[in-house]
Amino acid sequence: MSNLTYTSWQNLISELIESHKKHNCSTANPIWMVQEKKITYGMDSGYADESKWIIDGDYEYVSAQELFDGLDAAVKHEVNGYSVKEHDELFNDLEEDDQDEILETVASELNYDWSKFYYVEDWVNVQAFLTRHDADRFIKRQSHHYGELRVYVESLWRSPQLKDLVQAILDGELKLIKGAEA
Repeated sequence: MSNLTYTSWQNLISELIESHKKHNCSTANPIWMVQEKKITYGMDSGYADESKWIIDGDYEYVSAQELFDGLDAAVKHEVNGYSVKEHDELFNDLEEDDQDEILETVASELNYDWSKFYYVEDWVNVQAFLTRHDADRFIKRQSHHYGELRVYVESLWRSPQLKDLVQAILDGELKLIKGAEA
């Protein structure tokens, strides 16, 4: 037995109408997916364009320059020594690829715990919702159980039965009988 009442049915219909009119992102037969961002580290550079420098598994830097800027003066001095030896320029004056090479060399030879990791980001479906409002409520209620969440609009065009069911609700062809208060 469902938990639908006449009032909750009317709320569903109004949210469904508003979602289709205002939040459909120009998609025919929309359905709202809550998705979670998943990051996979350790990819080969040939399969991933994104990278981060990571120190001790705790600190992340988007570039070699940012990592260098966060080092203390003594370590910066060591890095600059390698840079001048290999390229006749200070670290800050090097191209990005050369900065990466120098940091990898310094980490290897002086046993520093920083590495460049390549990664890919994927958005993985967590749950589907008939309305944008319901998707937003899920995120508000459950976000503490997940990483970064977003609402993404998909289309029901591959699901003719669900598409027809939603359209019947929107057209007023499907009505709640049980618990009718009006």
